[in-house]
Amino acid sequence: MGLKRIIKNKLLRICLRLQAPPFTILFRFYYFLAIKVSVMLVSRIDNAAAVYVSGSLGGGRAIFGLSDIDLNIFFHGPESARLSLRIRLLFRRLKIIFPMLGSPEEKGIYFLETFRNNYLRYPMIRHLFDPASYPQKLVWGEDLLASIVPEELIDEKEKRLRMIWKLRYWMEKTVIFSESPQLTDIQITHLFYKAVTNIFSICKGMTFTDPDGSSAALPLQKTLDPSAGSTWKQLQLTHENLYLSENPSPELCFSLFKQLLHTCLEPNVVNPAEKQVQELRFVLDSEKSDGTFLPGCSDRIQLICGRETRVEIRPFSYIPAGILDSGNFALPAILVSPSAPLILNQIHELRDLYSKQIMGKAVLLIQESEHFIYAVHPELLEHWIYEPLEGSCLYSAWYSRVPCEDSLVDLLRRLVFQASEIQDVLKADKLDRIEKELSWKILFTGIQRMLLLTSLRIHYGLSAELLEGWKEHLYCQGHPTPGKSPPSDRLTQGKQAIQVSLACDPLSVCKALRKTDKITTVLLDSLEAAAGCCQSGNRAYPSLKNGLRLLGRLSRIAAGEEAFDSLARINPVPRLSISAVVVTRNRSAYLKSCLEALHQQSRMPDEIVIIDNGSTDETAKVVEKFSESNLVRYVYEGEIGISHARNIGVKSSRGDIIAFVDDDAVADTAWLAGIETVFEENSDVGIVGGAIHTLTDEHRRDLVYRYHCASYQEGTLD
Repeated sequence: MGLKRIIKNKLLRICLRLQAPPFTILFRFYYFLAIKVSVMLVSRIDNAAAVYVSGSLGGGRAIFGLSDIDLNIFFHGPESARLSLRIRLLFRRLKIIFPMLGSPEEKGIYFLETFRNNYLRYPMIRHLFDPASYPQKLVWGEDLLASIVPEELIDEKEKRLRMIWKLRYWMEKTVIFSESPQLTDIQITHLFYKAVTNIFSICKGMTFTDPDGSSAALPLQKTLDPSAGSTWKQLQLTHENLYLSENPSPELCFSLFKQLLHTCLEPNVVNPAEKQVQELRFVLDSEKSDGTFLPGCSDRIQLICGRETRVEIRPFSYIPAGILDSGNFALPAILVSPSAPLILNQIHELRDLYSKQIMGKAVLLIQESEHFIYAVHPELLEHWIYEPLEGSCLYSAWYSRVPCEDSLVDLLRRLVFQASEIQDVLKADKLDRIEKELSWKILFTGIQRMLLLTSLRIHYGLSAELLEGWKEHLYCQGHPTPGKSPPSDRLTQGKQAIQVSLACDPLSVCKALRKTDKITTVLLDSLEAAAGCCQSGNRAYPSLKNGLRLLGRLSRIAAGEEAFDSLARINPVPRLSISAVVVTRNRSAYLKSCLEALHQQSRMPDEIVIIDNGSTDETAKVVEKFSESNLVRYVYEGEIGISHARNIGVKSSRGDIIAFVDDDAVADTAWLAGIETVFEENSDVGIVGGAIHTLTDEHRRDLVYRYHCASYQEGTLD
């Protein structure tokens, strides 16, 4: 244990020993001052609307010195990343004086223009504003939650969904914070106490089916094995003594926590014999699920979890809440099935392995029972705890079972909203304003989901009116809109059995599109070029225009607004031909490197025109070596002059775009792709230029060259 942690632990013990008057009065004043100063500074920021204190302080259950001050801050207007950053920087400074303000990254910052929709769309946000778990106390501004957060008429499905997200939340916190070097043993024990007591409250009132078939209340204490029962008693005792007695180890606490987790989930297992949608099976198509991209990964996982652990590489397709949530698209899943529940230390080692070697290449999931799958890293928050209700595609594909009807309807509703969301994103030109790699990933994600929705809509005969009704009620989540009755959730079974193929990566999406026989070759070529960039990591992405047109049309088809045959009527942006022109004179030594670079372009030129402006060296021989590519055309021009030679190059070229490059230059592999994209996306652009960087050449000794290189390396010359 580091010196800082030891000092912090001793100070915390002193605070806990002083939980009695008159010291509690001083503590209250210190906490009050922290809240007052925070509110004063926040209220001065433009558009500030309200500040709430949440959690134990909001409910009046704080242990001074141990409980953090959890604040939820609301602003008028749309979301602002700059404002969010400003608030976090403010609290980073305040924490120096008031350490109980907690982590600045955990401050709840919400914007009223999007909060209601986000609240009703994301179960995690609803969990964080559930008054049973996180009471909210208004400390400044107008009471917004009374009108924004509808708590009445919560149905059983919504309660179940909130329960799953509560379990996810505590799984994440216990795993992450139990290895935090900044937390003391007392804080970690208190964290486990809150997690365990919260699960007890979640499971309170649940029923189990006894062996005789009767239903009985859940006897939580009796379901614990002797070791877990002993840990729970010790945890209760140490809490009563304000953690000043001997605390149970994190491993014991985590074992108790995991046992309760399983207990909570078991009563909610979907019975495959009940309410099935018959004859439906999702088939996941993937180009990358053989594990060759992660050599030795299985051995390292088995070394951590035990040699009897089963490690499988599977296609992965989870449909998250929003179309922009595409972080795990095209990644396979590594499914780890240990022979025994993992202990805390093993999960920490898997987290470390994932962070260093697997992240961005695959999703890592742990399966300790058929209905209990969780992840080991906060990047995969939606997958901390997983069950069939939330992932019918994955459940059906992995376990060869059909999803229950409620699960499928939830999936359809989610896809219906995303069809509407796609149209909003396209109208706002959002994808044009972000990095092209991410834009294409979102495009392929959207195409994948709209193809899925189209298949299901056609199979079940869902009308456009029904889908529109689902979209209007999507955010209800158990809170019916006054004066409106929700549309029917019943599905009319299709006459024939169906296997829905779901592409899990860009290349598979392109294959699925090609099978439709409705899309033009020009459009498919553009998409396949982008898919190749996604798979290879090449950043020379083509223009977004064709992808945007296809996605917009697919979203309308999926929503039932247009016929599927309308795909054939998409007018693609034609591919522009490019002529790369090189004017040279007596520089055969440099010309070879120039031509090699042109032959390595991610977007190959349609032709390479060499204008030999009266060379007397071996220029012609160098060009002849590249003649086999059928791209190179050699033109000899005896009249000396660079301008005249370039004009000859223009007259000799056949391309829509003429790209000049000097004979001593080496073009970046994405040079022509970048030029093409600019012209395709901007019809009013006539000339394109770019940065030119100096290449180091050890054979050149002239003073001008050496000065130029030195200045460039020193940063005094761009």
